[in-house]
Amino acid sequence: MSMIIIKRAARRELVLIAFFCLSACRADERNYANPYSENPAAAPSAPQSETIRVAFENLPEMRDDSVNIDIGVTSNNGAVEYMYALLSGDAAREGSSACSHATYSEFVPLTQTIKRDGLPAGHHLLCAKGRSGRGATQQVPSVFAWLIDTGTDDEGEETEPTAEDG
Repeated sequence: MSMIIIKRAARRELVLIAFFCLSACRADERNYANPYSENPAAAPSAPQSETIRVAFENLPEMRDDSVNIDIGVTSNNGAVEYMYALLSGDAAREGSSACSHATYSEFVPLTQTIKRDGLPAGHHLLCAKGRSGRGATQQVPSVFAWLIDTGTDDEGEETEPTAEDG
């Protein structure tokens, strides 16, 4: 809103008119720019963020004697790619908490499997995080832990069979 003064007036009157105009204009701008500025609680809530989650397929047994893996990564809720970390030994013994400070791969498409041959005997942990086509990334990783038992431990020492070994 602007006012044009046709008649010359005293300097004081001009200042008062200009002040009135500026405060009225700012109030109008504030109300039109954000209709909820006076009552933010009345504003509609922000949309929920995407929930991205990946899952594994073709997993080894929890206790396995195979030193080779070819694990698939899938998603039914929007992930199109994933990054992963494969930990072994002491790091894998920490469990899922180790995923928070693990070094992850670059993002790869879901069509690419995690294939490794000749893994060492001992504890292993796989952590993966999916990412959608819009860039939303899975916050808490999907995790799988297993033990490769080839008759030797993580350091290559022979192990004694246990009752679980049969």
